[in-house]
Formats: sequence, structure tokens, C-alpha cells
Amino acid sequence: PATVFLSVGGSLIEETHKVLETLTRRGNEVVLNYGIQNYPTALAHSNLAKIRLLVLHFGLPVCYADHLAGDHPMAIELPCLAVAAGATVIEKHFILERKKEHYDYYSAIEPQQFRAMVDRLRDVETCLGLSSLDLDQAELEYRNKHKKCPVLKDALPAGHRLTVGDVLLKRANQPKDFLALEEVVGRSLAVAVPANVPLRKEHLK
Repeated sequence: PATVFLSVGGSLIEETHKVLETLTRRGNEVVLNYGIQNYPTALAHSNLAKIRLLVLHFGLPVCYADHLAGDHPMAIELPCLAVAAGATVIEKHFILERKKEHYDYYSAIEPQQFRAMVDRLRDVETCLGLSSLDLDQAELEYRNKHKKCPVLKDALPAGHRLTVGDVLLKRANQPKDFLALEEVVGRSLAVAVPANVPLRKEHLK
């Protein structure tokens, strides 16, 4: 078994499925290699939106084969956009000097461009963060600082049954048990609570 980069540029979905049946039956790991080369490929034919569709349809990693002209203003930006769109591998042609016009130079970038592209790709990886819907530490801190929560307009005694007129939504830089008025309205206070103090579970019956 091996890791196989399967070129799917210009291929029909049915054709790709057929080849995948053979490759996966033999135990190979497959990366879909998407892109077209038109010496060079026009920006309008980059089709970055297909990257996410391929990932969702096949459940496989996608390599974006970038063949934009090496001297195009987007030559190092397009791979970064591809990674943001879901690609986990980038194919990029590389040449020491484009002016020498060696084989396949059309879509090749030079060393200084390659360095800049790698640096940008690392920044994109940082921006993408973790593939999780769980809140990370920065999001939890933001939540505690900026999410509004129910507080009392005025100090109220234990036993008071809360009404809409008793409660406001305000920001509070601390953990929150409630975010919506309907979570607390209609419930009774278990203890006396001062004004402008975020309501917590222990405050309510």
C-alpha cells in the first residue's frame, strides 16, 4: 500500500469513484489532486470552491495543484486561499529563474516567491486554528467579557419571583450561567441578590 495522489482535474465524479474503488481495495491512502493546467491556468479557472465540495463528497484530503502564471500577482496568494478553502496539500511548480523559460516554467515561481508563499501558508494555518466547534481559550475569554447576561435592575430579596421588569441584559467580565432573559424570568430568588450582579444558578430556586 502507498499514498497515491489521484489527479481529478477534468474528471467526472463517476470516473473518480471508479478509480477510487480500485485504489482503496488495494489498501492505498488516496489524496485527491485537483487543478487544471492550461499553460498557465487563468485565475477564473482556479475553482477553489470545488475543494470543499470534493472533501465533503469523497471524505478524502485534497491537494490543490496550482498552475497560475508564476508572475501573476496572485501567484503566492492562490495557494493560501486554497488552504483556507480546505486543501491540506499544495502542488506548486518551482524554478530558479523564470526568464530562462525551462520546461513548465509558465506556472513556476522563483525562490524568493517560494519563501514568501511558505511564510504566508504558515500564517494561514495559524488563522485556521483547530478543526473543532468547541470554544478555545481565546473564545472563552471573549465569551466571558462580551456576552451579555441577565442582571437585576434593583436589589431584590430572597423569595422574589422574577418578572421581565426585574431583569436587564448587561455585559459582565466573568463566567455566565445564563444568557437569555427567559432562562431566569418566572423563577424565584433563593437568596437576596444586589443590583447589576450576574444571576448564577445558586441565586435561583
